[in-house]
Amino acid sequence: MGKCTLQYQCGHSATVWIFGKAEVRKSYLEWTCQNEACPACRREVIAAAPRESLTAAVATAK
Repeated sequence: MGKCTLQYQCGHSATVWIFGKAEVRKSYLEWTCQNEACPACRREVIAAAPRESLTAAVATAK
């Protein structure tokens, strides 16, 4: 278990708690730095994306 400063792909950084073995923590940090945007940037992307309309399910008789 450790508290680490993580720099996301988008350039923002945050302090996070990481649990598990040292090798698992290290691989998580490496993967996250290369592949993840920070939570704030992810929220912006989701908010900017157009919402798809949901279609109602149609019941059929057997």
